[in-house]
Amino acid sequence: MTAERATIDSLAAPHDGVVTQKALVAARYRPATAHEAVRRGRWQRLLPGVYLTSAAPPSLRQRCHAALLHAGPEAVITGRAGCELRGIATPADDDPEVCVVVPASSHPVRTGFCHVIRAREMPDHQLLRSEGRADLRVAVPHRCVADAVRRASAIGTARAVGTAALAHPSVDWELVAGEARRGPGSGHLARVVQDVTDGVRSPAEGDVHETLLRASRRGRLPAYLLNPELYLDGELLGSPDAWFPGFGLGDEVDSREWHGGADQLDATLLRHERFAAHGLALCHVTPKRFAQSPAAHVTTLRGMLAARRAMECPEPPGLVVLARGPLLPARTPWPQMSPRRWR
Repeated sequence: MTAERATIDSLAAPHDGVVTQKALVAARYRPATAHEAVRRGRWQRLLPGVYLTSAAPPSLRQRCHAALLHAGPEAVITGRAGCELRGIATPADDDPEVCVVVPASSHPVRTGFCHVIRAREMPDHQLLRSEGRADLRVAVPHRCVADAVRRASAIGTARAVGTAALAHPSVDWELVAGEARRGPGSGHLARVVQDVTDGVRSPAEGDVHETLLRASRRGRLPAYLLNPELYLDGELLGSPDAWFPGFGLGDEVDSREWHGGADQLDATLLRHERFAAHGLALCHVTPKRFAQSPAAHVTTLRGMLAARRAMECPEPPGLVVLARGPLLPARTPWPQMSPRRWR
């Protein structure tokens, strides 16, 4: 039995402990070997004909190996699993889905955690290597991100993937944006690409931007910028989440994720003090309070804007506002905007 176990381990080792029924039969094991090991609680059936030779919960790599063995030799991992393999953060949840792209002519079926996408044109991919292990075929970074955003169950999850990818050195955001232009069926992708182009840098900012943009289009709020850089006399004052040019007012989403640590909180307080010292104002809101009543936040901003508009000089002379975004070739000075455009 020990010799048999050692032989099975050698079969499964290249795939991190995952083995197929086909490989067992080819090695002259009885067809019932895997079924008996599962019945005794020593193995797990991950996908049809694909087994994990352990009772421990399968890791990401083990699920990916299983999906590739199930989907065939040309299959390529994409989506959230591909992002995680590349170190691109995705929201933590209990969804174990592994998304694979296969040629349109192949016939693997979607089953369990393996989601199959048939494609006439296979995506470019790279081999992720690990010493002593089989290579994992993973789509290029921008395709993994695009598919993860497309398949997100909610816009907040999609924004979390998109904004994390924006900061990752392996991701070319222009290529992600190009995926959104490839045609219909992009799910949340086009919306997230537009959010990022507008300047959104976190899921919480995306939620606020959605509400502010709707209010601005209805004439309830003036035009605004997301995450611009503000300079006065050559000194960087800060980069508020949203800024209303001509009013000297910014909007800050103070989430625990981005501002919860002691250092981040201290930086937030110092920025608030710098703005106040130059006669500028910041409106603060937490994601939880905003989610409870977006309309109340708009009302608060309208009141603060009205008070700023009544001031003789809502912004100090020489204030420079630089718009910025991942698709801009360089930081661009924002033209002066008249408060009279807002009613």
